[in-house]
Amino acid sequence: MRKEILLLAGLAALALLNGCVSKEFDFGTGVLNFKTCSDGTPYKMCSFNSPYYCKDGNLVKDKKKCAETVEIDYNFDQNFVKTDYNFEPPKKCTDGTLYDFCSASKPLYCKDGNLANNASVCGCSEGKRASGNDCGPKQAINGEFEYYFKGKSETIKLELDGGLNDYLKKIPREYYCTPECPSRTELELRLLNESRQKPELEKLAKAIMEKTSNKDEQARIAINLVQKIPYDWNAFYDQNDQEKYPYEVLFKNAGICGEKSKLLAFLLREFGFGTALFHFEKENHMAVGIKCPISYSFKNSGYCFIETTKAAIITDSDANYLSVGKLVSEPKVYKLNEGNSFNSVDEEVNDLALFKKLERNNFDGNSYNQWLALNYKPWLALINKYGMVEKSCDSNKSFCNGECFPNCGQNQVFNCSESIGGFCKFDPKNCPEGRISCNEECWPKCTEGTFKCETYGGVCEIAAYG
Repeated sequence: MRKEILLLAGLAALALLNGCVSKEFDFGTGVLNFKTCSDGTPYKMCSFNSPYYCKDGNLVKDKKKCAETVEIDYNFDQNFVKTDYNFEPPKKCTDGTLYDFCSASKPLYCKDGNLANNASVCGCSEGKRASGNDCGPKQAINGEFEYYFKGKSETIKLELDGGLNDYLKKIPREYYCTPECPSRTELELRLLNESRQKPELEKLAKAIMEKTSNKDEQARIAINLVQKIPYDWNAFYDQNDQEKYPYEVLFKNAGICGEKSKLLAFLLREFGFGTALFHFEKENHMAVGIKCPISYSFKNSGYCFIETTKAAIITDSDANYLSVGKLVSEPKVYKLNEGNSFNSVDEEVNDLALFKKLERNNFDGNSYNQWLALNYKPWLALINKYGMVEKSCDSNKSFCNGECFPNCGQNQVFNCSESIGGFCKFDPKNCPEGRISCNEECWPKCTEGTFKCETYGGVCEIAAYG
């Protein structure tokens, strides 16, 4: 029995020193260090130079624990004879690192007695970033990300790592079927779960969590922040552009629908919400799903629809998309993770119903001025609440109060009012036929009486008959 125990102990030592460790160890995030005595023996183990025992860093003789030789008795086979085996000491590189282990001096790795850079396995020291097998200085830039929260514009600032961005760019996007192909959900998760970007993306999640402890409010900040990241039109038109990892979207501060959707899904997952991706194959579009009450969910999927390409109210799936119009096809739902439900979404549902009612598109040109007087303020309040504020307008629209208004017609000039928004007036310097200029306005000519320009505007004066 004693011989069998010694044999098992010796085999265990060999397995440990040859790097047979549990899968929970991640060689990409640090160095696995053992406390050892001067000859490399781990603490509380027998040395290969028996009968020495490693106790608190000192080698002491202990014949009870450590036999001078390990005897293996092959009694089960008479063709074998009793043999004594002396184990060799563990092999190490010049700095004391065991074979097939990372050195304490990152990114060095001990292989067959030689120390060589292997940053992909051993990582890099603080302040440096892996570039292939080597380590170089971080290429830091300062990123600033805008979001709207409760109607106010705020920002989150992050230091972004160009070295990590370069590393992610070089990762092949191909996948292999051996023979079974990975599912679409697995492919999407591959982009979300990349290990080197994870701690950097977690910094953004932490910055959001520092703004509020309320989980639903954290989700609202993350949603608007990702929505406010500009759309990457260059990538949209470049058929050879490869899909970006979520961190690349942050670094470039631009992304297309699928890329921004995966960045948002990562953040919502960090906050503990159940997430999914909606993939509309016919329209070539992707959006995010956040777990929510079934009555508010998109097509009874159990997930509320979130558009990421621009600022929009959660559950609004009625937008028009370039070249395809509205989303009418049945999407595929890729469920990414289980999690909590976004139960306060009824706030967005009610706001969206009011917003649709107030939208300018519901009124024809004849009632536009009436709409401005009655509905502009509550409509603008929703625009600001959800950050649906434009920075500039197309050539066929005019900018006012963060919104784009239709351009004016012939002989009209555009005016911007804080209280009623953008509106058109006739040019008082070039009034059309049938109107007269007075006090910077064009007034209709009188059908009866004489037109007079008073301080309060144009009037038609009719002579009294006595």
